[in-house]
Amino acid sequence: EYEEAAGRYEFLYTQAEDWPNCVAILDRKVEITTDPYDRVSILFRIAEMWEQKLNDAAGGQAAFRRVLQAQPENVDAFEALQRLYEQGMQWEDLVNLLLARIEQTEDVFERQ
Repeated sequence: EYEEAAGRYEFLYTQAEDWPNCVAILDRKVEITTDPYDRVSILFRIAEMWEQKLNDAAGGQAAFRRVLQAQPENVDAFEALQRLYEQGMQWEDLVNLLLARIEQTEDVFERQ
């Protein structure tokens, strides 16, 4: 029931280009969605809105970090976050991201 109403609000906010409220609705959908793949999909939409509609790289970064918390192996989120860190010249954050990626990759090989 809530998901249906949230979907309608998301549609209305998108039509009105009310991106802050659209992001707020999507954040709420992330909280109540139980399917991990749906959650990641919603987080990508949130990141896109922060970055492209609200011109807020920090908001996009936060959403991509949330994707990586849910799916550490998600290459698309990793590459987007890497790009945003490079654009913002956030070198320490970039190094930490790359180190985490190396550790995650090593873990995958160790599990095989």
